[in-house]
Amino acid sequence: MTLQDLKDAMHSPPDFRPAPVDLERVMAAGGRMRRRRRFAVGGASALTVAALLIGGSQLAGLGGPAGSLPAAGRSAPSADGPSGGSPAAGVLGPIVETGRQSEGRRWILYVETADPDRLDETLTLVLGRTRTGTIDDFRREIVSSDAQTDRMAPGFHAITAGRLLDGHTTPTFGYYVGDAARITARDTATGRTVEAKRAPWSGFAATDEAQIFWFDFAEGRPPATLTDLTAYDSKGTPQHAGG
Repeated sequence: MTLQDLKDAMHSPPDFRPAPVDLERVMAAGGRMRRRRRFAVGGASALTVAALLIGGSQLAGLGGPAGSLPAAGRSAPSADGPSGGSPAAGVLGPIVETGRQSEGRRWILYVETADPDRLDETLTLVLGRTRTGTIDDFRREIVSSDAQTDRMAPGFHAITAGRLLDGHTTPTFGYYVGDAARITARDTATGRTVEAKRAPWSGFAATDEAQIFWFDFAEGRPPATLTDLTAYDSKGTPQHAGG
């Protein structure tokens, strides 16, 4: 018996005999509804929370090496002007500061999704830039996602090459699902191995975990061309690349 059956039974004649309530199904449905309500509220309040965390120095903020890789996912400059993103999606998880800025406006990375219960199909990584210099007012600059429906599978995802966007340098970025203690790439111009900056990301479920990564860059200069993207565990063993 579902939750709807129980509601119908409450308005049924006295001789109606309800079937046993399927508590497992009712609780599962209720859990999904609660997550969506939390997600809706969280999307509206994410910017306020981020602004409060900055005062306590608790926002994930780092800096790192530069690059341009063949994009593994789909990416495009965003035409959205309003801060926060589109009405069809919401911010999920922390807003990550890259440690770089252009004209006093900071580059940030964050996850958007239209449905936190279906991250394999809806998870999108966004590169944004603050509009007024404060973290609670930003716009989307580049939106990146995998074309396939396994966006939380082990390996690299939504890899986007660095570029010059309207005269501003953007980092090479993406996210990695798995236990990576280090992520590196090779600068094709110098032959040097460069290491990415990383920040942990998590959603509502215990398994919704990943690492957002990006390579550092020099503002106003074309980003380096990077190749051989590799993740390593704490013992230095190469990890699953995905794909």
